[in-house]
Amino acid sequence: PYWIYLQRQQATIRALNTPMPLLGAATILVTLVSAYLRRGQRLRCTACVVAALLLVGAGLITRLANQPINAVVMTWLPSQPPADWEQLRDRWWHWHILRTLLGSAALLLVLVASISRPGVEKHASAK
Repeated sequence: PYWIYLQRQQATIRALNTPMPLLGAATILVTLVSAYLRRGQRLRCTACVVAALLLVGAGLITRLANQPINAVVMTWLPSQPPADWEQLRDRWWHWHILRTLLGSAALLLVLVASISRPGVEKHASAK
């Protein structure tokens, strides 16, 4: 029901609206530092740079799509559901899924860059 959605969404927005952008920026920065530290290992460095770009994309989705919807949701009252609340909820969910996919792909790339064996690049380039 509307009132349960509203209660949970507003509480989540209040709790995460400040720390999540800071955490996102820190994650991008650490990923770029990791790329720099791997600059002599082309595949690992590239994986980290692409991961950072995916994280930037996730951040842009948050800033340009999810946060404007969050601002609207914060004005809603439990006793007065807007006529289009379900459409707005579904649009927010669409963007949330997309940014989650970008973040997951970035995590996968960082993991691959972190756990792949250093000598693999030399063997791959020799072929």
